[in-house]
Amino acid sequence: MKMQVKADLMMVVVVIFWGSSYVFMKMGLDSIDGFNLIGLRFAIAFLFAGLIFYKKLMKLDLKTIKYGAS
Repeated sequence: MKMQVKADLMMVVVVIFWGSSYVFMKMGLDSIDGFNLIGLRFAIAFLFAGLIFYKKLMKLDLKTIKYGAS
């Protein structure tokens, strides 16, 4: 498959997820408070990023974590 076709397909996937997130946010705001929903979204994103970048996270040292937290 050509690189341009792959890029176009990935853009379609991103647009589908981005567009559907508005519907899910609307449904979520009907059932829980706004700050709790934002916290839940960040926690889910953190877990997914941790799963994806697990090997790189294991190579972190204390100095890098300290500078990243400040």
